[in-house]
Amino acid sequence: MRAGDRVGLWLPNSPEWLVLFLACARIGAIAVSIDTRFRAHEIADIVARAGCSVLALSPGFKALDFAGILAEVPDATLAGVAHTIVVDAGHDARRLPGAVRPYAALLAGAPDTRPPAGADARCVIFTTSGTTSAPKFACHVQGAVTRHARDVARGFGFDAPGAAVLQALPLCGVFGFTQALAALAGGARVVMQPVFEASACVASIERHGITHMCGGDDKVARMLDATPRTPRFRRCATSRTRASTRRSRTSPSAPPRAGWCCAACTA
Repeated sequence: MRAGDRVGLWLPNSPEWLVLFLACARIGAIAVSIDTRFRAHEIADIVARAGCSVLALSPGFKALDFAGILAEVPDATLAGVAHTIVVDAGHDARRLPGAVRPYAALLAGAPDTRPPAGADARCVIFTTSGTTSAPKFACHVQGAVTRHARDVARGFGFDAPGAAVLQALPLCGVFGFTQALAALAGGARVVMQPVFEASACVASIERHGITHMCGGDDKVARMLDATPRTPRFRRCATSRTRASTRRSRTSPSAPPRAGWCCAACTA
């Protein structure tokens, strides 16, 4: 792979998603975030228009038939995919485009000794909603992504000692991606949820001592419904546990406002 190559990340929430993104960023390749809800015609459109030469997927993931969806994409559309990276075992390589390489083999390879890409290098492409036409591409450079991650980490308290972030938002979306990058920038632990499931999120919060999560009102409501006991909340100015339930209209570098936090908060 070389700088400027496009790598399609069509994966559920997983450490492999972030590792592959960071590996692409190091050499100047561009990660193309592909929504796991996309069907065959949408995959064909994104992969072809973005010019993906590498596609990473998880054919063994039980919640989604990646290989089956890909089999519905015309072969000509996938002709530019030279390599497919699979992050789990049990796949049928005959149904996947290009040369199939296990993710584990990449980890076992020799370190890349090329100089790392700079702040102006493009690193990730996200797609717009496509409500009026085909989804448009929005490409971001490393410097902007890094600055934003540091601002969010500082503003949301992801850099606090002992911070642990629940990653239930999909990494393939901007909201989930920015939360994960901010958690890494702040040095927080990140607990992955492959897909959102309310009771599993509640269990993770209790098991791992989650201090931060972001999500929409609907997800928070479903988690509250799945909670066996009624959580106690109080208002504080510097919460260690804060749920963001809407997109902020302020700068991510602005200080956090007072928010609702759990009774265990020591602020």
